[in-house]
Amino acid sequence: MILSKPQPANLANIAVQRAIKNTIEAENMDEKYPLGARTFHRPHGSYISNVPGGSSLLPEDAPYEDVFAIPDLLSGLNWIEITNRLNEGERMGKCRYYEADLPEWVEAYEAATHFTTYLNLINASEDVRKGQQPVPGLTVFVAFHQGPDLSSTILPPQKTNKVVISIGATEWREELSHGSHWHMMSCDPLEAPKNTKAFFWAPGSVYPAGQTVKLFRL
Repeated sequence: MILSKPQPANLANIAVQRAIKNTIEAENMDEKYPLGARTFHRPHGSYISNVPGGSSLLPEDAPYEDVFAIPDLLSGLNWIEITNRLNEGERMGKCRYYEADLPEWVEAYEAATHFTTYLNLINASEDVRKGQQPVPGLTVFVAFHQGPDLSSTILPPQKTNKVVISIGATEWREELSHGSHWHMMSCDPLEAPKNTKAFFWAPGSVYPAGQTVKLFRL
C-alpha cells in the first residue's frame, strides 16, 4: 500500500498536532481505551527519562503541567512524514507515520532495535550470525499488538535523539453486542481530520514485526 505523496513539513506538523489534540479531547469516552493526555505516558518500552510521564503513567491527580508535558513536547516538534519509507510489515492499516528530532536536552531511550543491529551491538560471533550457535540473551516475547517477538535480557535501551508517531482515523461505535468503543476506519486519516488520533509514539524508529528485538528496562 502506497499512500499519497508525503506532506510538506508544515502540513505534517498540523496533522500530528491535530491528532494529539483529538486524542486528548476524547478522554473518558471508552473505558477500555479512554485516551486523553495520559495516553501519551510511557510506563513500558522506549522512554524519556527527564520529562514527566515519559517513563511512567502519572496518576490522575498529578499536576496539570506534568500530565500534559509529553503531548506538549510532541506537539512542538518539527515532524516529517515517513510513511512511504516503511514496508508493509512496519505499518498498521492506513495509519500515517511521522519522525522528528528531539531537542538536545531531552534524554530519550529506545527499547527496541532491528535484529541485525542487535547482533552488531552485542558483537555476535560468526557462528551466531550463521545460525550455528544460539543468539546470546534472546527470548521470545509476546507483544500484545504484533504477536511473538524477540526480547533481550542483556542489552538495555539505547540512547536516541529521534521520535516517531503514527496517526490514524477512528470512529466511535455504539454496539449492543460488544459495547461502545473505538474502531479504526478504513480511510486515510488525512481524509477524516476530525476523526484522526495518535495511535502510537515512541523515542526511536519503526521496526518490522518479527525482526524486532525488544530491549527491556533493567
